[in-house]
Amino acid sequence: MPRLPASHADCPAQMDCCLPPTASILRGDLATDEFMRSFLLPRDLELCEGNPDPRPILEAFIRHLALGDTLRATQARLEVERKARLDLESQLQVSETKRKSLEDKYAQLQTLRARENHMHGKVLASVLSDYKSSKAFKEDARKYLVEHMEELFTDWAATPAGRDRIGMEGLLMYDVGQYTLQRDIYVILRNRDETFDPVEWGLPVEFENPDPVALAELTEAVKEEMAAGSPRE
Repeated sequence: MPRLPASHADCPAQMDCCLPPTASILRGDLATDEFMRSFLLPRDLELCEGNPDPRPILEAFIRHLALGDTLRATQARLEVERKARLDLESQLQVSETKRKSLEDKYAQLQTLRARENHMHGKVLASVLSDYKSSKAFKEDARKYLVEHMEELFTDWAATPAGRDRIGMEGLLMYDVGQYTLQRDIYVILRNRDETFDPVEWGLPVEFENPDPVALAELTEAVKEEMAAGSPRE
């Protein structure tokens, strides 16, 4: 049977040099108590004197080895989890930085959008004001009225205020038409006779212009249509 070192002092670390590679405790190549005693320190040898059964020592040794393996595995797992946690914290920090950057950009875009909307509103108001005071607006309004006259009168006639407005506009247009007709007739008569006086001729006195603005617009519209070669019907 292979021999073990006499004691712990004989350097148990070199035990593998004294045993063949095929040595086995389970097959009985080595005595269990002798094998275990070769690992004990002198103080442990003193504590085990008189105890012929080495199994408690073997069990304690195995438990120690198992606990050591468990400890090392747990430490390795904790190290992996620690690195994973650090990686996750790093990713969270990067995500937080990106989130703050996006929030800053969003705030800048909101400010820029509000500024542009304000500028566009001012420009639009200026353009609308210029358009409403332009000749094009009056032409567009007149064209719309002509194209939607029936709809407008229908809408106006649906309310008392609208009907009153239609009546007022009708009277005004009648007065404007009467004034325009008299004016055109008196112009022809004056061209024939510079001394023409409607009172001496037994005609009504010249009417006052009931709506200078409307008359001016009407006169201007007639001139434009005549110049374009499309006289008013």
